[in-house]
Amino acid sequence: MLLRRQRPGLLMRYARPAAPTEIEAPAGYEIRAWRPGDDEGWVDLLNASGAFGSWTPARLAAETRGLLREAQFFAVQEGKLVAATGILARSLRRKPALELAWVARHPAHGGKELGRAVVIRALRAALALPGRRPVHLYTDDHRLTAIAIYLDLGFVPDLRSHRSYPGRWEAVFRALARRGQRATGSGEAAADRGEDGPASAPGY
Repeated sequence: MLLRRQRPGLLMRYARPAAPTEIEAPAGYEIRAWRPGDDEGWVDLLNASGAFGSWTPARLAAETRGLLREAQFFAVQEGKLVAATGILARSLRRKPALELAWVARHPAHGGKELGRAVVIRALRAALALPGRRPVHLYTDDHRLTAIAIYLDLGFVPDLRSHRSYPGRWEAVFRALARRGQRATGSGEAAADRGEDGPASAPGY
């Protein structure tokens, strides 16, 4: 079953002219692109992350329509997929765009910046594609650690594409401040207008 929400995920757009610098994977881990045969382990990872409900191969196929396999990356330890994200060719406001989607990490592998590492690799791959298209993502209000990372990497909040966004982003930045996390990018808002947004959202 595809994920559905009463309101759209928070929209963020990548705003820097260049991609962030890659970071090294921690000892014992490898960051690599998708390979044939990865989908079974990918389903297992998504289920283990607990972020997006129950996954099956059929749901993975449905949710990842438009996936650019060359821009899908995993963190791997001893052959097991433990973190992931990728790029979907999805329009935004009826214009060609790329979406960073389904960021997931196994709960047993926290504190190693694996989510940041795979996001950077996918983002670098997206920005290297011919015919550069804008990159965006959707996330959930409560994913404060992930949002802080997205802000740090150069994503900025969209405050105007849904009527709920200004209040929700204000609450997010207050929560980040309480946690002592820098809200880099909070003063820069994308100016696109609209009232709806897709339901897919990255997590950490």
